Amino acid sequence: MYIGVLAIPERLHGDALRELTDARQEVGYDGEPHFSELTQHRKVHLARRWVELVLSDDRKCFHFHILGLNLSKLRMEAFGQSGWQQERRIYSRFFRSTVASVLKGFFLSDPSVGQVRVVAIFHDRSEMEHDDLFEWHTMWRLQQDEPGILFDQGRIHFIDTDHHKEENFASESHFIQLIDILLGATRQCLDYTSDKPGLVQVAETFRPLLERLTDPRRASNPRSRYRYWRRCCVSFFPSTELRPGELEGIERARSRMYKERPLYMTFVHDVYPIRAADP
Repeated sequence: MYIGVLAIPERLHGDALRELTDARQEVGYDGEPHFSELTQHRKVHLARRWVELVLSDDRKCFHFHILGLNLSKLRMEAFGQSGWQQERRIYSRFFRSTVASVLKGFFLSDPSVGQVRVVAIFHDRSEMEHDDLFEWHTMWRLQQDEPGILFDQGRIHFIDTDHHKEENFASESHFIQLIDILLGATRQCLDYTSDKPGLVQVAETFRPLLERLTDPRRASNPRSRYRYWRRCCVSFFPSTELRPGELEGIERARSRMYKERPLYMTFVHDVYPIRAADP
């Protein structure tokens, strides 16, 4: 299971949105570039341009943390009895953990920052929208546990990922599309989930950054030309199978986080050359 959180500083929100929409005009595509559906040339071109914006983000408009969960090493019975209940509780718990990692690791880690104020959290419409706890529990729990984190609103906004269909927060749909691209490219590089040329091309564009983020020796390099320190993070959990009770506190469980994983697509790509996408 992969969970991705994208954070945009409020003072740079307009600039970040403008970069994404300018890229749309540049390539001539104004639809939703969902990663799994990157089969048309313009969709692929837009997704690659967006990834390039993240890779060359000197102003630090785009912050993201992607967490990969190895479900085979989790004790599923600790999350409920049914499959749906287990997946829902796993997602909810580690979504909260990922949000906390973004806010604490990217913003509160700066000594000059005493508090972080979160204007709003947006989530794509999904089955989590019907969960009684999910839409408010993340903010409530983090405010209880982290005095340096404040939330202007007590509930998550669930929005359509298609900006043409979203009526209230169409601007935010672009950002959800972006984290979908980054999440899909991460999964493609790590697991080689598809041999569709468009997906491979976007993943190849993202690969230089992902290679650094999954290398413990380089993941915290403040001098990288990609400027990913305190801006981009990819991690995995757990490193070993958990014993009963170890998930009771996320901070205790955090010791089982790890970064190093091979990029499977690298090895396959050496054997099976990828053709360019058809125009």
